[in-house]
Amino acid sequence: MPVSSRSELITYLAQQQPEELLGTPECDWIDFKSAGHGAPYDLSSARGSSN
Repeated sequence: MPVSSRSELITYLAQQQPEELLGTPECDWIDFKSAGHGAPYDLSSARGSSN
């Protein structure tokens, strides 16, 4: 079920339930990114953590 608010989004992420975000469209307060090939971003590198 899509999330409808920032607080709901934060709650699901804090509870480690990212599957609850499926179906949520992008809008002015959320922008989804793809890491490619199913791999997560490597935030330990400068390239992985840059915007």
